[in-house]
Order: sequence, then C-alpha cells, then structure tokens
Amino acid sequence: MHAYIIVSKFPDDLYADIEKHIDLKSYKLVPFELKSISDARSLIAFLKLSLPERTAIVIKNFEEVTEECSNSLLKTLEEPQENLIFLIHTRNENLILPTIRSRCKILRITKPSANEDLSDIKEFLEMSLFDKYSFLNKMKRDDAQNFSGKMIKFLVANFKQFPKTYRMETLKNAVVLKKNLHANGNTNLQLLKFLSDVTVDV
Repeated sequence: MHAYIIVSKFPDDLYADIEKHIDLKSYKLVPFELKSISDARSLIAFLKLSLPERTAIVIKNFEEVTEECSNSLLKTLEEPQENLIFLIHTRNENLILPTIRSRCKILRITKPSANEDLSDIKEFLEMSLFDKYSFLNKMKRDDAQNFSGKMIKFLVANFKQFPKTYRMETLKNAVVLKKNLHANGNTNLQLLKFLSDVTVDV
C-alpha cells in the first residue's frame, strides 16, 4: 500500500501514532500544506521529480482540502513513484471524497479517554470574561476543535453541577462551535461568538 489515511484527533502525536503501524525510519518525511489548487499543482510538480530516497508526503487536516484539490490528486495517488508513500491525516474520514478514500488504506487512531484531563475546561468556566477572551484568543484551529470537544465532554460529565439554563445553553453553543469549526468556519469569529453566548458566570 502506498497511500494511507490516518484518522486521528491527536495531530500532535501523529508521527508517534503512525510508527505503531508503519516503519517511518527508512522514509524522509516531507510535510506538505495543501490549502488551494495552486498547492496541489506544486505538489504534483514536486512528485514529477525523481526522488532518490524513500519519501513520505505528509498532509495534515485533509478534511480542509477543497474538492478541486482532492480531484487533482487522484492520478497521483493511483500511480505514485515506487519509493513514495502518502500519509494523509484527517479528524473525520467522512469529509474526504470517496474517490480518495478508495485509493487509501485507512488507519484509525484511537486512545482511551477515561483519564482525559478536562481541568482546563473547569478553569475556563471559572475565569472572568476578560480572561476567557485572552484564553480563547490564543487558539489556532486545532486547539479550538480540541477545546470544543473537551467542553462538550466536561459539561456532559458534570451536568448537574451547573444551573439548568446555563448548562443547556453552554452545551448547545459548544456543539455549534464544534460543528462550525469542522465546517471550516473562521476560528476567531467562531470562538468570539461562543464567548458572547456564554454570559452566565459559574
């Protein structure tokens, strides 16, 4: 197999997790950002070169790649160089075109969540409005997606600790935040909207 889709919600641990399935020591890892059709063309042009060593092209957050970009890579995935593999990371395989999925082996990375640390969510809910804003303002997309997921888990696990109206509204807003982030909504705007909707102090 020369192309893999790695389904994982832990991008920071991506290489370590892949190593459990694929021996990467013999490959030169080449991270490639794929956001636009021009990026796809650059990748295709690069892959027309004769690669002297075993190479792994790493593309993170493939669910954010446009359909046009995805379609442009179909032939490349079908007919790669002999010493080339693709490592395609996504948080949600269902957001990747079926034509891409059918050309790849899917590796699903799961980790036990029983001991997941949600203390940062508790601390966030106890912050002042200004501190909440400062906390959220530092987040990039991956951080925001992780935050929304942990917020949902925390509220569900501690449902009775908060006033009914507050917990229902906050849970609803956290679900909306998670959905909008996965739909490629502007990260800062989505976080600001979430903060404006969380108006009751705990």
